[in-house]
Amino acid sequence: MDQEARIAAVEARLQDLTERLERSQDEVRVLKRIVAMTSTRHQRWIWLEGAARAQEEAGAWPASTAEWNERRTAFWTDVAAQAGVVTEGSARVNDESLLGGNVTVGDDFHTNGLAVHGGGTVRIGRSFHSGPQCLILTESHQHQGDALPYSAERIITTVTIGDYVWLGSRVTILPGVTIGDGAIIQAGSVVVRDIPALAIAGGSPAVPFAQRDEEHYRRVRDSLDVG
Repeated sequence: MDQEARIAAVEARLQDLTERLERSQDEVRVLKRIVAMTSTRHQRWIWLEGAARAQEEAGAWPASTAEWNERRTAFWTDVAAQAGVVTEGSARVNDESLLGGNVTVGDDFHTNGLAVHGGGTVRIGRSFHSGPQCLILTESHQHQGDALPYSAERIITTVTIGDYVWLGSRVTILPGVTIGDGAIIQAGSVVVRDIPALAIAGGSPAVPFAQRDEEHYRRVRDSLDVG
């Protein structure tokens, strides 16, 4: 290898290291911000819970289950907003979630618990619903690099979820996956490859085993879009 080629190789390596460092620093800043906000809000949440319980026991505030649920939703939705999640309409985060500025969600977003890990991006369409303890991974290690079991290189990906998608409880989505419009993912599934639109899929790895009625889906979807 001549001198120019060696210099070019070193410059490329330095550029790669610089980009990786910037991504790592951005991720650390987001995580620190989320931890700090969550800790502060969690302490206030505990205080509010205690105060409300005292009022209820004294007969001053007959709180209902619905009221408690609304307060929990307001808390976690605020945490997501402060962490920088990009919303394109209404959003309801009903339970503990980890969503940051690398996540964009469409209108009518609902989750009962969703964590996004990694330095990649996530794009979720409109009217998304998920059960609790769902997980989306956006990056992985390079297992064909210069070290074992993997090298220091991180493979950054994008996860895309279409409109009107429903994830059951404890669904895991691996890096680079695309889930088409109207798909339903069975609880406990691990999605390792793309799922087509209107598919009903499940298992580990998740595979389509049924299909939505397309005519019914389009009829209801069009009525919602008009409304």
